[in-house]
Amino acid sequence: MPGVYTTGVYDTSEWEPVDIVTVSHNESISALRGIGVGIGQIFGGKSDLLEKKIVDLREGLIKEAEKLVKSKGSDHMIVGFIMETSQFENAFVIIGTGTLLRKKRQNGGSKSSTRRHRR
Repeated sequence: MPGVYTTGVYDTSEWEPVDIVTVSHNESISALRGIGVGIGQIFGGKSDLLEKKIVDLREGLIKEAEKLVKSKGSDHMIVGFIMETSQFENAFVIIGTGTLLRKKRQNGGSKSSTRRHRR
């Protein structure tokens, strides 16, 4: 089940929140491509190039988030993952934020006490 999920619902008996994580991914657009997108919008045309760039950004961001989860171990996942896209002149930036969860450790057998006894 480890991975990146947009849902914020998870089994609280099996998973515990560890941290809020943020990842980002950006890509530049050449000036020529940017002009092409602008001209297409002037004439009311649909910009396939712009849509493809946003899809590429989203996929890149998800890969970055998955890399973060893998670096934490197989007992982690991200939930409530929200993505926000912004455009700055000739670049797109996408930022994702979510809650990092860790699978709770199962207590099997007898518990060892860390409590000190007084005499």
